[in-house]
Amino acid sequence: MQLFAFLDVVDAHGGGTLAIAGSHRLLNEGRHIRPSEFGRLLRAEPFFADLLVADPPMASPQHRADLLHRTGAVGSVQLQIVEMTGGPGDVWLMDLRVLHAGGPNAADRPRMMLTFRYERSDLLHKVADAFGWS
Repeated sequence: MQLFAFLDVVDAHGGGTLAIAGSHRLLNEGRHIRPSEFGRLLRAEPFFADLLVADPPMASPQHRADLLHRTGAVGSVQLQIVEMTGGPGDVWLMDLRVLHAGGPNAADRPRMMLTFRYERSDLLHKVADAFGWS
């Protein structure tokens, strides 16, 4: 589980973390997948193709608005991009398998959030294997 806590107000388009609701159900066959392989598999899906380009056109307000309302599916898995917003003391809890990244910040101040991951100790060796750590 991953915890995201707000230290200050993070409004919509304020750089809050973007999560893809439903993505924890993708490529979830109980085996580890290296990040590079995971990215390759996702780029083959239309929902992810333009999200995973090296230099996305994130500058325009319209592109940000379109991104935050994106829904779709990969096979039978329904997906939706969700922006984490909140105020001081608010917390979001998320399955570690949910795909997420920082969002573009159109606000006039930086976002103030913190995050912490809770991982099962008996599974840490699988995480290490997936990333090639010794």
